[in-house]
Amino acid sequence: MRNGKSAISMAMTKQRINRAIKHLNLEIQGNRRDGYFYFTDLTTGAQVGESIMVCYLNQQPLERWVQDATSANATREPSKDDGKCWEDVMGFPLPTYPDDQSFPL
Repeated sequence: MRNGKSAISMAMTKQRINRAIKHLNLEIQGNRRDGYFYFTDLTTGAQVGESIMVCYLNQQPLERWVQDATSANATREPSKDDGKCWEDVMGFPLPTYPDDQSFPL
């Protein structure tokens, strides 16, 4: 031990970050070649929030990655297809019409 810290520190990996942000339904993407990382929605694969401009994952502590993911998640717009059915969202069933009538406009 040096200065009260273990000589072996845990490497910062995508897997480690993804475990820490899984509750946000996000995943980290990117690589050092690109010079940035970003978060994507686990369901849709769409980018969420702004890119994080770092070349190496270890340039930020895990707590900062979680903070960045939480901030990105706050910018997310509600999804039109979030797996909820009409009745769950609206609180009443979708109206149905007999086959011989067209849907009223």
